[in-house]
Amino acid sequence: WCFLSFNIMSSSSSTQTNVAKTNEDTNETKTNDAVCLKWDKANLKDYDTFIFDCDGVVWLSSSPIDGAKEVLNGLAALKKRVLYLSNNSTKDIQMYRNKFQKLFALNVDSQQIFTSASAASVYLSVVIP
Repeated sequence: WCFLSFNIMSSSSSTQTNVAKTNEDTNETKTNDAVCLKWDKANLKDYDTFIFDCDGVVWLSSSPIDGAKEVLNGLAALKKRVLYLSNNSTKDIQMYRNKFQKLFALNVDSQQIFTSASAASVYLSVVIP
């Protein structure tokens, strides 16, 4: 995995994250350049869909992560498809929609939010028709 920081919409030419990845076969650890895409604002034209985890990536508890509001609203203004994931099964999708509105003044459609509970529900509907 490589996580892009939330300054992808900024005017700076590129962005890196402090991510390290260990090769399980060789036990060799690589950081930044060797692991992550060097992101440049110009890359936005090459992608139509962005996927973000919610808890700890877009927000932390009841506070947005620095820069998240600008990025999420910027992607919406560019008409990019944005999906949100969460492994928190204690909140329903409407609760997430409300949180996006409160923290980011962003109207997120329920079809953009995928929780572990919704994934389990879809899976069960396929397995047990």
